[in-house]
Amino acid sequence: MVIDTGRSRPEGAGIAELSVALPLLILLGLGVIQLGLLAMDALIARYAAMGSARYIAARGLDRVTIEAGLMQSTTILYSGVINLRDKPAALLEAKSRGARGFARDRALGFLDWAVLTPTRDSFDDWAESGEGVLGPLRAGMQITDRLPNSGVLTRERGLAVGRQSRQTYLDANTLKLRVTVGAGLTIPVVGPMLADTYAWLRGCGAEPKEKSLGSISIRGSALLPQPDALSAVECRMLRGLKVEGRHERRFPITVIALAQLQAPVTRSELPN
Repeated sequence: MVIDTGRSRPEGAGIAELSVALPLLILLGLGVIQLGLLAMDALIARYAAMGSARYIAARGLDRVTIEAGLMQSTTILYSGVINLRDKPAALLEAKSRGARGFARDRALGFLDWAVLTPTRDSFDDWAESGEGVLGPLRAGMQITDRLPNSGVLTRERGLAVGRQSRQTYLDANTLKLRVTVGAGLTIPVVGPMLADTYAWLRGCGAEPKEKSLGSISIRGSALLPQPDALSAVECRMLRGLKVEGRHERRFPITVIALAQLQAPVTRSELPN
């Protein structure tokens, strides 16, 4: 038995539903593509930071060496994949393109770095004669025998921790390099939306406001992101700037790479 309810699907309902769903599906697809590109850039940035740290640790911590190590390792970010089977002229052009991209991003603030360790306090605690962090241990002396100049605060894994530096001998002789790379937001509509959303979630541009609850003054809000969630460099990348008549924005990717220092380092070499 067939029961006719008397109701039929309105004409054009399918078109109306499609007109609502299609833009959402397109945005979703574009978002997946943009996130995939950012994930690839993050892998490249990690590889570049690790390569830079190894290069710098073997040569020294002066600013020229650090910039050279970063430029060498980040070439692939600006020149694309280099095929070693290409002709020499093509390889030179790719390296030149990478050097130009590196210089441009450094000048615009889309690439930033900082040496987190060793610090000046590392020298105060662990330097031989107050200058070189690295130096051959005296004959028969083990790392566990090294004591900080400022006195022992505590011990970690059997190693003394200096009162002033809060570091062990191994910590003081380990290069910790922080590299922040601005990845391109190349997908239209989705890229700017992602930058705005991430900036809001991480507190960029949010100024804490004075509020009052009766006689109690309340600064900021526990429900909103705090303005110090991201560094000024990362927020500047998300906000972007005018470049050659157009607004260019980047998504900050921060990587911290570690490498054991292989070359003697002096206090005067520290870049920051």
